[in-house]
Amino acid sequence: MADVLSVLRQYNIQKKVIVGKGDEVIFGEFSWPKNVKTNYIIWGTGKEGQPKEYYTLDSILFLLNNVHLPHSSYVRRAATENIPVVRRPDRKGLLSYLNGESSTSTSIDRSAPIEIGLQRPTQVKRAADEASSEAKKPRIEDEERVRLDKERLAARLEGHKEGIVQTDQIRRIKANFMAAGMAGVVGAVDSSHIQIIAPSKDEDVFVNRKKVHSINTQIAFDATFNILDVAKWPAGSTHDPRILMGSGLRREAPCTSWVSCWVTAAIPARRLDTSQSTTGSS
Repeated sequence: MADVLSVLRQYNIQKKVIVGKGDEVIFGEFSWPKNVKTNYIIWGTGKEGQPKEYYTLDSILFLLNNVHLPHSSYVRRAATENIPVVRRPDRKGLLSYLNGESSTSTSIDRSAPIEIGLQRPTQVKRAADEASSEAKKPRIEDEERVRLDKERLAARLEGHKEGIVQTDQIRRIKANFMAAGMAGVVGAVDSSHIQIIAPSKDEDVFVNRKKVHSINTQIAFDATFNILDVAKWPAGSTHDPRILMGSGLRREAPCTSWVSCWVTAAIPARRLDTSQSTTGSS
């Protein structure tokens, strides 16, 4: 019988459903307690005569379920739910092993005692299969919820169309930026990735450069943080310049090329050159 870490790796690579029920984690016909120790050594232990300590199954599962979060956010969430965190030095190597990118790790202790999984009765297996079936249903419900959220947000964003900056407003907005110490700037524009559930249609176009499903949403605003334009729901693989070319800024701007447009990116933290004119690009 394989150790629980190897079983978890196999299920993660093959995208099989892992069922949590009470204080146990179910892998097909076998189950382990959530707090069972794996044979993955915690960084910083087992040195200078200190005993080795190992990550528990629930701590590794929690990392897999929150791998999309920055490490600091993941640590805060784990602390809130009272789950031991995977330390930063272990994160990359552990995920590489669990995702099948590496066949082993120097942190895996092959001599560590292994707790054998409990084989479950048929009726328990049936209950787990039913739970697995139920676990698949929220995906459809979540997709519907995402669609409705998009429609509601799109309806709200319609109201911002009337706020698109016109030529006669540029002078006032430019003066507000000047008062804030940014000469030659008449608008700020940037894009942000919003993570979504993988859609059933055209799934690949929503994968961004960080291998996460997202929508790349562009927002432009003036010096007083009034929203001037929002680009609607481009796929996560879409680059920022392409979003800008298809946005309301490009359609409404008094120019023929977005490069010579009056919108300048003021988001980057670098100091702006005060000798710039009112043109620029992100």
